[in-house]
This record gives sequence, structure tokens and C-alpha cells, in this order.
Amino acid sequence: MTKSLNSILFWPGIRWSETDLRNLFGALRTAKFTINRAEVTYDSGAPPQDAGSGVQKWIGDARHEVPKWWIGLSLGASVAHIAACTVPDRFKPNRLTLINPFANREELSKEAGFDMKEQWQINPIEFNCPSGIHVDLVISRFDNRISPEHSRRLRACFSGADVKTIELDADHRISDEEQQHLLAESLLTR
Repeated sequence: MTKSLNSILFWPGIRWSETDLRNLFGALRTAKFTINRAEVTYDSGAPPQDAGSGVQKWIGDARHEVPKWWIGLSLGASVAHIAACTVPDRFKPNRLTLINPFANREELSKEAGFDMKEQWQINPIEFNCPSGIHVDLVISRFDNRISPEHSRRLRACFSGADVKTIELDADHRISDEEQQHLLAESLLTR
């Protein structure tokens, strides 16, 4: 199994739609990247760090190419971070772009007022990113779903990684086209 140099694995958030990040993905496709979606079910079965979880099994499935670059949004960013820290080395990405991840889901549930009864109780802040992974930590300053402080707290997990923090004047989904273009430019010039 080889790592695809021009392939991106996208980990969407729960309420993600095809129109979210449309301009960002358009710019990445223009730069000759293919974007594939992680076909995993969140909040079902074992949490993503467990070797037998659906996330780990999907990543290790020989029918998939192993992408060099992973991009995650919201819950998808938090799951991608945990997976990158826990999968066998041969599956780890070389680059990890985390857009508005949370640090601790239980804290987030209290802040946002949602029930954790049927959701993974995951805490990405407990997983240190291995060295050798280039991390783009994208923080939307006007995020009303996940406090930007959650993303900033995750920075402590990347002591061995090459980290670039990108702060945008945007909402949770980075709805503003100009902000998506700025993000694309920043990602493509790294």
C-alpha cells in the first residue's frame, strides 16, 4: 500500500453538507489534489483510538489508499487527530489539517448543552501528535459552536510536530468565501 501524494482524506463534521468548504476544496482540486471522504460512522461502536474501532478498521482496510494529507472539520477534526495519533505508523498522515476541533467533548457538551448519552466521550487533548506530522491548526475566531479556546488548547498536543496556527475571521463552517480562499492560500503555500 502506498501513500498518495496528491490525495486528501476529508473527515467531515456531523452536520457537514456538500456546500461547506466548497471554495477551499475547489482551490485544492485546482492545485491537482483529489479529495476523498472518510467513510466512517461517528459515535457508533468503540471510540476511534481503540484498535478494533470502525475508524481504525476503515483506515487499515487494504482497499483504501493511504492519503498523505488529512483534513478534518469539527468532530471530524477531533477524530482525525485521535486516529493520526493511534493508527500504526504506516497509516499515519504526513500532514494533518484540523479545522475547529474540540479539546474535550464532555466539556463541550456542557458548554453547548448537548447530551453525551449516545456519543463517544473522546478527549483529543489526551493524545500527543507524533513527530514528523505537519499540523495546520485552523481556528475560526467567530465560531459559535466550538469555542476557539478548545482549538487553542489542542496546541499543547503538538510538541513534537511542526505546527502552523491559522486564525480566520470566520464562523464554525468557514462560510465566508473570502476566508476560505485565504485558508486555501495558506495551506497551499506551506
